This record gives sequence, structure tokens and C-alpha cells, in this order.
Amino acid sequence: MTPIWQGNGPGNWNACGTTALAMILNALQAETRSSLEKCPLITREELDAKRPFDSYTAPGTLVKLARAKGFQAALYNGADFEVIKRQLDSGNLLIVLENTEPKRWFSPLHYVVVHGYKDSAVPAERKLLMTNPAYREAKKATYEMGYDQFFPYWNRIKVGNVPTGISRFLVIVGNKNSTLPVGRVPFAVYLANGLHNLVNWYAASPFRRVVDFGRKAMASLFQPVIRVLKPIMPKPD
Repeated sequence: MTPIWQGNGPGNWNACGTTALAMILNALQAETRSSLEKCPLITREELDAKRPFDSYTAPGTLVKLARAKGFQAALYNGADFEVIKRQLDSGNLLIVLENTEPKRWFSPLHYVVVHGYKDSAVPAERKLLMTNPAYREAKKATYEMGYDQFFPYWNRIKVGNVPTGISRFLVIVGNKNSTLPVGRVPFAVYLANGLHNLVNWYAASPFRRVVDFGRKAMASLFQPVIRVLKPIMPKPD
């Protein structure tokens, strides 16, 4: 798995989903082609063409992006270590959704790739091999994490301390001949998909340009007035 950094600053704050997917698609693509064939790199920027506004990437959008590139993808809620094992042993790769700070009232959500594991007869010794798009340095981006240590970040996702029904959630991605499991998806996922589509429709629509033009026009009208009134306006103590 070759790490890709999601970047920093405007346009990149919420690029973890498309970056995670780009890593997975490149890894799967490399596995299915011979060493003599050139594998064109699938970039996060290419996938971000479907995310014109810097919002989160909805799980359903990740599925659509993967399928558009010729891969199979599915959503799975309520997974566990055994599900992760089965999917990785089948050649599929996984994106997990986690609460980055589960003890906080409002914890940012984040996508991370899972592409390996270490099993053990002792549950406390089971580990996951993960690659995190938030890290710029490749040495830090890929790491092992105990499954028991990871579990609180993955279990019972909340937004603003409100339960969402999303828990131990996977985006499963495989090659075109892969057979993926079909699981029930909570309503919150469909809601996230709808909000994401609405926000990005607005970002790409002519309506937004009209709103932006109106806002700039109002600002240009009021600026001369403010310049005139500013010298006589009372100053705060």
C-alpha cells in the first residue's frame, strides 16, 4: 500500500475519503496487472472532481467512484475482526470510518484504510495494518494498531454526541470479479449521501454563482457608505 497524503488547507480538510479510495484503487490495480503493464496512477484530485465543495465524502459517493473506475464496492455496518479477516483474505481492501476523538462531545469523523491484520489466539494481541491519509510522512502513515485499541474509535459513531446507528462501518472495495457481502445500512448513511449530493450540487450549480455575484454586488455598494460613516462612528471603549 503506497501512502497518499490528503494535503492540508482549504480544499483538503475533508479529502480523507477520496484519498483513502485513491490508495486502495491503485493497490488493487497494481495487483491485477502484470509488471509489464503500466498502471496509470489514480489521484485523489481526479476523484475530487466529484467533490467540488470541501465537504466530507459520503460513503455512497465512495462506492460510486470505485464502480466508475471499474471496481466493486459495497457498504457494511456492524463488522468485527472476523469480517475484516474474511474480506482481506478474499483480496478486498477496506476503508473504515472512525471517530478521531470518541470521548469529545463533537469528534471529527475520518476515513482510514485497513489492508492487513495479525491474528492471534489471544484477542488482546490481534492487530490491524492501517494507512492513514492524514499523515504526510510515509513512515508515519502506515502503522499497526491493536484491534482492541482501535475498537472505541470505530464503534457506535456519534455526531454531536448523537448516536447515528453507524457502528463498525466498512467501505469494502474489490476488483471487478469480487463477490462482496450485502449488509443493512443505517438511515444516517442515506442521509449523509443525500446531504453530500445536495452540497456538491449547489457548489457546482449556476445558482451558487448567482448568489456569489449578489453578495459581491451588495458588498461593493455598501463599502463606500462604510468608508464615509467610519470616521464618525463611535469607537468602543
